[in-house]
Amino acid sequence: ILGGQEPAGIAIGSLVPFLFSMNDTGKIGGKKKALDLLIELRKKLPNSFIHVLGAGGTMSYLMHYIGVDSLDNSGWIKKAGFGAIQMPGISDRFIYHTEKRKSLDDDLHALDSWLECVCPACSSTLNRSKFYGKTEKARFLRAMHNVYVYQSEIIRLRKFIQEGRIREFVWKRLQNSIYRRLLEYVETKINPRNNRKLDEFL
Repeated sequence: ILGGQEPAGIAIGSLVPFLFSMNDTGKIGGKKKALDLLIELRKKLPNSFIHVLGAGGTMSYLMHYIGVDSLDNSGWIKKAGFGAIQMPGISDRFIYHTEKRKSLDDDLHALDSWLECVCPACSSTLNRSKFYGKTEKARFLRAMHNVYVYQSEIIRLRKFIQEGRIREFVWKRLQNSIYRRLLEYVETKINPRNNRKLDEFL
C-alpha cells in the first residue's frame, strides 16, 4: 500500500498467462494461482475498487464472486471469429463441429436455447444458417449474439450482487460446467465454514 493508504482503485494485469498456463494439475492449476492472487489482493485492499485487465469470459463469474469489481475482455468477439457462440449457463458451443469443442448439434439443450434466443442478431433472421461459416456476415451475427449475452449476464449479475445473492447466481451458472472444480476450490478459500450444498440453489 503506497504511502500507508489504501488506494481508491487498482488495475491488475498480466493474469492471462496464468489462465492458460499448464502444470501438474493442467490448466486448472494456473487458474487457481490467478484466483489465489486476487483473493489475497481483496483481503489486503478490502475497500479498493479492483479492475482486472484482459481476463473475462467464464472466469469473470469466479472473479466477481471473490470480490473483483470490474473486468475487460474481448473474448466475445474473438470467440465469434472462431465460430463459437455463448449462452448463459451452457458456456460456448461451436456453430459447426470441430474435434476439440462441442458443437450445437452435439448438445440439443444448447441448440434449443439458441433457437429461443431473442437477441438482435437472432431476431433479425429466421435463417440460422447465416450464422454458419467464415464470412464477415456470419462473424458479425455471432459477435452481436455474444455481446448481447455477455451484457445481459452482467446486468443479471449486478442485480444478484445488489441483493447479496451472488453465490447463488454463480453456482447456478457453473454447476454443470468444467469450472465447477474451480468454484469448489474458491469456496474453500472464501467460505471454508460454509457447508451448504448445491441442492439449495436448484
